[in-house]
Amino acid sequence: MVRALPLKSFNFGISKKAVVTGLVMAGIVVAAQVVQAGNDATFNVALTMITDWLEGSLGKLIAIAGLAIGLVGGIARGNLMAAATGVGMAIVGSAGPAILTGVFAAVLP
Repeated sequence: MVRALPLKSFNFGISKKAVVTGLVMAGIVVAAQVVQAGNDATFNVALTMITDWLEGSLGKLIAIAGLAIGLVGGIARGNLMAAATGVGMAIVGSAGPAILTGVFAAVLP
């Protein structure tokens, strides 16, 4: 039988603040690279096709299906908060592509 080592044995004396700071710095570096990668046009055809699908009839179908599944699940549990998930999915599905396109098209001063 293999025994797992307790996590306390791997404490290297690094504070939580140092770990969080390191993760934030790594996120900033990755975000800077993502901003620079926004000028690539390799996948524009696929991007346009998927964006059109999400903003068109497929997006509406997914949103309505998510709302219906949320309503049925909420009624089954006796709590309609599951319907909020369907509404959230509908909002993200319809507005999400425009928001992400705007974020990646933003120009830094």
